Amino acid sequence: MTGSGTGEGRRSTVFPAFLLVPLAFLAAPLAGQDTLAVPDTLVQADTLLLPDTMVSDTLPADTIVRLLPRIPAGRTDEAPGVGAVPQRTGDFGTPQGMVFEGMAGGRLRVFIDGLEELPIDGSVVDLAQISLAGVESVRLSRAGGEIRIHLTSTQAREPQPESVLEVGTGDLDTNLFRGTFNHPDAFGGGLGLAFERLDTRGRGDAQDGFLQSLWLRYHRPLGDRFVLVGEVRRRTAATALGALAPPRTTRTDLDLRLRARLAEGLVAEAFAVQTALSLGSDDDDGDSLPSLETTVRQFGGQVGVDRGPVSLHAASRFIDGSAGADPFLRTDVDAAVASERWGGVAGYLGLDTGDDNGGVITGLSAWTGSVVGLSAYASLDQGERGWVPSLAAALGRIPDSLAVAPLTGSDRSALRIGGRFELGPVTLDGAWLRTEIDSVLPLGNGVDRGTVAYAGDEATGFEVSGRVGLWPRGLAVEGSLQKWDSEGFYRPERIYRGGLTFNRMFYPTGNLEFNAGVLVEGRDPMLLPLESPEGIGPARVPFYQSWNAHLLIRVVTVRLFVRWENLFLRANNQDLPGLLLPTTRVMYGVRWTLWN
Repeated sequence: MTGSGTGEGRRSTVFPAFLLVPLAFLAAPLAGQDTLAVPDTLVQADTLLLPDTMVSDTLPADTIVRLLPRIPAGRTDEAPGVGAVPQRTGDFGTPQGMVFEGMAGGRLRVFIDGLEELPIDGSVVDLAQISLAGVESVRLSRAGGEIRIHLTSTQAREPQPESVLEVGTGDLDTNLFRGTFNHPDAFGGGLGLAFERLDTRGRGDAQDGFLQSLWLRYHRPLGDRFVLVGEVRRRTAATALGALAPPRTTRTDLDLRLRARLAEGLVAEAFAVQTALSLGSDDDDGDSLPSLETTVRQFGGQVGVDRGPVSLHAASRFIDGSAGADPFLRTDVDAAVASERWGGVAGYLGLDTGDDNGGVITGLSAWTGSVVGLSAYASLDQGERGWVPSLAAALGRIPDSLAVAPLTGSDRSALRIGGRFELGPVTLDGAWLRTEIDSVLPLGNGVDRGTVAYAGDEATGFEVSGRVGLWPRGLAVEGSLQKWDSEGFYRPERIYRGGLTFNRMFYPTGNLEFNAGVLVEGRDPMLLPLESPEGIGPARVPFYQSWNAHLLIRVVTVRLFVRWENLFLRANNQDLPGLLLPTTRVMYGVRWTLWN
């Protein structure tokens, strides 16, 4: 499945992580394991997240499944889709980001199995560099004034090897291949391997792009309590944005971990990670950014506890410089005491210590149990997060017009008070919001580099979300709205999503499933902490709206999918000034599981 193009090795795989939510409607049903019943979780009728239901063939009793023990993640507030705003520079292969309630530079973090994907080129990770190869589940959470994306790697859970294959094609010469293989007992341990490639012609004849990634992991038990893990993740993204972004970016992560199951519900780990990032290409024709390379290392440990009402996750890592910054120590602690009947309380502490990077963030949340379907919750967070400039700017290798501001930080506080009602087919959620930030920093990845940090503001608003089941069974109307009293940087005055969905499984086995929907997502115009193209004041992007439809039919473990983006062909959708998104795309394909 290839397409025509002009770029060298131009095609690649996997959807960039900025499409984590739409991805669920495409080809990658991710079985969420860490979903927590906390007050502000938005209920979604998305059984693409259901595990496969096919019973595997019977194997000899002495077959071994060498599972890698999970580290309890602690309890953090789930981040519903209300208020999430993607920051896309174009189609697949281009740099991607995400903002939430005005959270910007330094406040979006990505973790894979508890290990942080460090932002090297910018203050946050370029989400196009976060591969979904070998990923089993995706979870968004908010804690201490930051948004976290948690990814959990897949592993064999049955006593035989398993392969999952996904292929798809569609408009704009878009082609997808994703293959994952897991073996429960290979060379005395567990083996995981995944490859994916996604390529597209993009919008216009000169916007070819691709994403390609490889994942390999091997873990071997050392006695009854210890497991040694080695892992490689490599991701390449390529695009054609000229001097706005590197034509090719490659990120390689190598990690070595020693994990120990110390007791029931208590798992600890020591780790060492090396990340190498390469920007640009070997051919410097003067029209693109020059080639740059850097390596960053982190060493540390983490521990997770989940025992009855108590949950805890703590991690500390020494980071050996990013983009020329001095080394620093980063520590995160999440702790909670919770009861399904009475509710609970959770706290967060984030601490950065270093000459060029410092700051403390704290957060506290509480919620009640449900009484006649009603529950309440509240959260407060405040503190400063440091900001590391882009690699290209730090090395002085890009034009001044694309350079970032000096290393700095932003101080933010936010208060959220709300309640939830659940009764039969009706789920409603509403909250009052207040946020204050002293300065707003660009994300610093891709073309969103900026030259200054703009003064922040304070604002109040509200958010509501809900779902109402209709007839016939499986049909529902769902939606969400976040509304602020004023527009701010990375904070549209209004963000909304809603529509009709149908989700139903048939037969006692659940081996036949239909999942379909038509939903609209949109936002009001949005300010950006960047200089406008006219050179007068900050940049601003116009109103955005897209109607999308999806259909998934599952028969046992075979899934057929179709997704149609921007049904009404709105032509002016953009997240950054002048960088238009594709007008529309229909994509279709199949995903199936094989027991080898």
